[in-house]
Amino acid sequence: MFRHIAKMLAMLLLVSVMSACMPSQRQLAMERDMAEMKRRLAAVEKQTIGMGDDFTSAIEEQLSELSRRHAETQAGLDSLRVDMQSLRGRIEDMRAANSQFQEEMALIREDLSVKVAAIENRLAEIERSALETESGGGQAQPEAPNGGTATSDPVELYEQGRDLVREDERFTEARETLQKFIDAHPDHRLSVNAAYWIGEAYYGEEKYENAILQFQDIIQEHPDHNKVPAALLKQGLAFRALGDASNARVILEKVVADHPNSNAAGKAKDLLDAM
Repeated sequence: MFRHIAKMLAMLLLVSVMSACMPSQRQLAMERDMAEMKRRLAAVEKQTIGMGDDFTSAIEEQLSELSRRHAETQAGLDSLRVDMQSLRGRIEDMRAANSQFQEEMALIREDLSVKVAAIENRLAEIERSALETESGGGQAQPEAPNGGTATSDPVELYEQGRDLVREDERFTEARETLQKFIDAHPDHRLSVNAAYWIGEAYYGEEKYENAILQFQDIIQEHPDHNKVPAALLKQGLAFRALGDASNARVILEKVVADHPNSNAAGKAKDLLDAM
């Protein structure tokens, strides 16, 4: 009996010890949950680390792009500054050149005014001399030649006077014929041409002062006529023949400047080169 009780106690003790050593179902479940949580945490941590690397790489790329754009912008600004400095330099050069040009133009205008005044004074002297010659009992004008052809056609009369200058060199007769044409037909289209050939007749007679005055009338009264360049050229030649090289040069330069495309301009250039 006692033995039986002792055996029972031993079995109970063994069961109790075994129960203490074996984990319960709840404990096992908790351990599994903890293991799963650790696994998930490790996965999340790994993913976070990967995302951090990608994010860092993206940030670095953006920073690199911003740095590149900044460098390009800075280079553009530097180039713009250089261009602005160059432009300022060109503007300053243009201002200086314009200032110099204005000064030169002022000197030219002043010099031209002096030359024009000298020419006007010279013309006044020539006109006074011509008046004194006329009032002093100069040679009487010869009568019209008996051999002249009387005509009622104004064009024929003009051509007759012109040819007396250009071909026959009968200058006095030519002046009379041309003056007759002008008096009879003052508004004729050839009246200015007739006045020009009167100037040529004076020049042919070496009456240079009279020629200068005759050409001056054409220049002043008919500034747009096609005979003006030739009148200026001949006026310059008349001044040169009188020994007035200064006024001759001024007038020849005026021919070139004011009538560059005329035949007279080419002749004036040649004369200027030879002076």
